[in-house]
Amino acid sequence: MVIEYPKALYLRGWDDLAACVTVQDVGQEQDARAEGYRSLVEPVAKAQTGHDAPDAPKRRGRPFKVIQS
Repeated sequence: MVIEYPKALYLRGWDDLAACVTVQDVGQEQDARAEGYRSLVEPVAKAQTGHDAPDAPKRRGRPFKVIQS
């Protein structure tokens, strides 16, 4: 038998353990996760920027050679 609740979720992970919330059921957990709370074992999602973004243009071929004079 697995007892899943109560569960502690953290806003900034290991950086700030004081910013946490304790949830008692699935509804509270969904609300907390929507506000950005997560468990300590979940990795921090990296923001996609630049050429890693899904809407960035596709890069094809080899990169240009830099000619120094």
